[in-house]
Amino acid sequence: MTTQPATTHYESGDLDHVFSGAAERHPPGHRHLLIRGILIFAALIVVAVGVAYWIVSQRETRVVGELAQRTAILAETRAQVLAARLESLGNAGLRLSRSDVFRLFASEASQNGDIGSRESALAAQIPYMMQAVTQFARQEGLVGVYLVDGKGRVIIASAGAPNMSPGQRQSATAAIAAKARAVTPVRQYADGLSLDVILPVAPPQEENPAAPRNVSGVFVLATPVHTTLAEVLKDSPLALKGESTRLFQVGVSEVQEIVPGGRPVLEAVTGAPLAPRQSFPFARRAAIGGGSVYSYGTWVPGVPWMVVQEANAVEARASLRTFTWGVSAVGVLLTLCIVVGFVAFWRHQTSEHNLALATQYRELGSRIAAQRRFLGSLMNSLTEMIGLKRKSGTYIYGNPSFARMIGRMSDGVEGLSDAEVFGRGTAERLRHSDERALASDKPVVVEEVLHLPDGVRHFQMSKVAYRGESGEVEGILVAGRDVTEIREAEQRRQRGLQAMTRAFVRVIEQVDPYLGGHSENVRDVSVGIATGLHVPQDVLITVDIAAMLAQIGKLSIPAEIVAKAERLSPDEVRIMQGHITQAVRILKDVEFGLPVVDAIGQMYERLDGSGYPANRIADDICLPARILGVADVFAARIVPRSYREGISPEEAMQLLVDHPERYDATVVAALKQFVDSIEGEKFLARVQGR
Repeated sequence: MTTQPATTHYESGDLDHVFSGAAERHPPGHRHLLIRGILIFAALIVVAVGVAYWIVSQRETRVVGELAQRTAILAETRAQVLAARLESLGNAGLRLSRSDVFRLFASEASQNGDIGSRESALAAQIPYMMQAVTQFARQEGLVGVYLVDGKGRVIIASAGAPNMSPGQRQSATAAIAAKARAVTPVRQYADGLSLDVILPVAPPQEENPAAPRNVSGVFVLATPVHTTLAEVLKDSPLALKGESTRLFQVGVSEVQEIVPGGRPVLEAVTGAPLAPRQSFPFARRAAIGGGSVYSYGTWVPGVPWMVVQEANAVEARASLRTFTWGVSAVGVLLTLCIVVGFVAFWRHQTSEHNLALATQYRELGSRIAAQRRFLGSLMNSLTEMIGLKRKSGTYIYGNPSFARMIGRMSDGVEGLSDAEVFGRGTAERLRHSDERALASDKPVVVEEVLHLPDGVRHFQMSKVAYRGESGEVEGILVAGRDVTEIREAEQRRQRGLQAMTRAFVRVIEQVDPYLGGHSENVRDVSVGIATGLHVPQDVLITVDIAAMLAQIGKLSIPAEIVAKAERLSPDEVRIMQGHITQAVRILKDVEFGLPVVDAIGQMYERLDGSGYPANRIADDICLPARILGVADVFAARIVPRSYREGISPEEAMQLLVDHPERYDATVVAALKQFVDSIEGEKFLARVQGR
């Protein structure tokens, strides 16, 4: 009588028992097969763990990298806004410091003794001067205005101004010795926070009060800044959970935090890892005041302030923890499937009866179904959009994030095309990247602007071709990530740079109004040329900013040469050409994030080496500089100057066309295209006053 072997039911925890019992029941050949299977299984486990660790590490690198980029952009943008605000403080006070009346008064006061005595000729002027500074202080909302002479004495002060502190006097004396404008650290006063803007007062005989060789005294403008700081430091509505911006004033012996709120205050900070002018790179560190954060700090030019952008480490890594658990769960599930498959294979090799084999397959099927349910749940929980398209372009699958993004139910994606989802224009752009993905075995990464039901969003898309069982390409897998906030942060940074550029242009216009108008004309022509050449966005922005800043070096050229009505002499021409070197010196430390300084430094170079300052030739001159060079010549020649008449646009164009050895022919052709366009006609009408 033959005994029918019993059917064995087991879970993954029973594997040791199954394997050991099988080894005892089966001959050596089967035991060897079992050992080989166990070794293969162990190798698969090691590989799975390694792959999971690599996936998590790559995700962590990307998350931390994106966070580093975001914190740097936010900190740098706010530092630049603060620098621009500080630069604008006190500009109104130039009316006082450069007034001939106050310059004469300060000069006489420095040379005389007690100006308040009855015998002093200046005593009669004091009431008028006090009235003038008092009216100015009220108009500008200042705490107080003080005129300090060259000997460090307070000559006059606005009505109601508090007495100058020893620290204020020390700062005023230092500014007198330095003969330069200065801004003091912020301090607390009864109504909020203030700082002093100190403006040098040149004697009447000084021809250039903006950069005097001697000073008779200084104006000290005690300026409230609590409203400005509260506005700049307030939380952005786009800030992520756990993000904050902090501002520190770093001295030699102490560190204070400028705390925003209804009324910002100064709070002393102990144990802060900050020292004057030391770098504060992006890293994970203990937060100033407690906790663990990712933070990045940058200095505000001109003052001992550091902007620190922080992101709570727990909040920043929340998505990474969720991803790690998901990968671990998938790994466990796949391992379980491998175990079940191996056991099923072993049972087949050991001739288990069909019922046991069928049972094992049912178990394997249930586990695979569980895996599919889990993977479906994982896809449903992803915030990234996931889509699967046929080669024809219609969607087979879209995860819930994709469906929500386009405003449809989760089952409403199948069968749709890109034109139906995003519109024809966007679909045409997506088709080009689809074709690249189908033709390549590597992922294709593109960034697209999508018009969705909830607004315009920027998406970074990864596309890769997927193959069927036959090995033939059957469609495209698309994964998209919303990067709108990063792009908007970049745009805010660009707007900050443009605001700073406009401030520089206003300073240039104070030296010679022609320079400001010329800068605007060069910008319009340069942007028109760059648009016609279809250059990348970073080149277009470089040309835009560089055109407006190209004349800033002329602030260092003597005013009598810059504004001279007659044609310059050869010596004066050499001095004037030095403005490019001066512009590079002024702008070299500004963090544009673009080759703006290189473009300005090379815009007067020519292809044949006849330009200046370095006699570069041909390809040694960057494209933005070649665009600026052509635009500068064209804009300059069509506008009359005091020493020459302007020429017609056609003559200016012919001048450029006739010298291909000096000017890039492609750029000149793009200029002609711009001049012939509607935008060009509007530009010429504005410049020529038609």
